[in-house]
Amino acid sequence: MRITESKLRSIIRSILLESPRHDHINNYEKLEEQNATECLTNGAQFNTQIEPRKVSISVDMPFDLNIDEEEAIKLENLLHNAVELVLSRYF
Repeated sequence: MRITESKLRSIIRSILLESPRHDHINNYEKLEEQNATECLTNGAQFNTQIEPRKVSISVDMPFDLNIDEEEAIKLENLLHNAVELVLSRYF
């Protein structure tokens, strides 16, 4: 399944707008709901680290990611935009 950058932005933006910043119970319920949805990245292991001044995420892929430089740049931009949209609620 391919997803365009604009569609990804739309999905993340709708998630962010649906839950207030400080509504922890609603956020927890939403997280449970999101984790209950069908996995789109079967076999990928997501590793997150959250510190007061640093947030990082890495993904262990279940295969070699064999892409050229042009596709790597596109992937980097999509990842940047997705994380930026998620973090924007804290700024």
